[in-house]
Amino acid sequence: MKKKIKILAMFALLCLMTACSQANNEEMVTELPEGTFQVFYISNETSTLDIEAYMATESATEKLVDELFEKLKQPVGLAHKCAVPENVEMLSYSLDEEQLTLYFGESYYDMESITEVLCRAAIVRTLTQIEGIAGVEFLVNNQPLVDATGHTIGLMTSDTFMENMGSEINSYQETELKLYFSNTKGDGLIMVKRKLLYNTNISMEKLIVEQLLKGIDAEESGNLAKASLPENTKLLNLYVKDGVCYVNFDDNFLKQSMGVDEDVVIYSLVNSLTELPTITKVQVSINGVSNRTFKEKINLNTMFERNVDYIQN
Repeated sequence: MKKKIKILAMFALLCLMTACSQANNEEMVTELPEGTFQVFYISNETSTLDIEAYMATESATEKLVDELFEKLKQPVGLAHKCAVPENVEMLSYSLDEEQLTLYFGESYYDMESITEVLCRAAIVRTLTQIEGIAGVEFLVNNQPLVDATGHTIGLMTSDTFMENMGSEINSYQETELKLYFSNTKGDGLIMVKRKLLYNTNISMEKLIVEQLLKGIDAEESGNLAKASLPENTKLLNLYVKDGVCYVNFDDNFLKQSMGVDEDVVIYSLVNSLTELPTITKVQVSINGVSNRTFKEKINLNTMFERNVDYIQN
């Protein structure tokens, strides 16, 4: 199983067995031989992940999980610390149709928030290199892992933690977003402040759209708000140019059936994005085509501007 990878590094892999990723501007492409994996560690000085190439001794999937997880608990030199703290114990795991579920005890929640995100990223990105494992889910005390806002994390892949496979600088910062969700009647907007840790490789506008798609629960909004964007909608891509944020969804966006007015759906997105000082207008397209009509009412081939008329105090 050969995998091509890009790593930011100062030195090439030596003997294809040990190496560290250093944060500099030089990219190199290398190829790992069968049985060699990237194992991730936390830098002592910065909130980033570094890499060591490791030649595993096991080959069976289940045994590889054990071996690589134990490797994640071992420190690498003075400049790094192990990604998984000593008191964090994996009690067991199960594998079903390429989905790996890891079971942790209560001590998992003893980690500080930034350490927890880096730990989780290191585990997922290391273990998803194993053939036959496409995603990883964490259970703590047999309950799905939740983030600081109480939202379920769910299934994670390596892409969950990085915008660009060529970037190994995975710094995390805390931010507070102002997101606009539908009120319970579906005819107005409720502003909700959401604090979260995010990967600085991800743009703020993408983070906002992803959080809107994630939805909201009753506890977070005080039973005042509900999800505003159509269920199962996927963000295909987005970019900002000259103050306009171009957002491209798949056609699930047109299948809105959640009891939310069409204008509320649009301005949930527009008002959330225009909270950013770099964005003044938003254009929506479906599968790359903007000349579409949303629910036979709203022409998407429009530069939508902020509209506060729908916002409830």
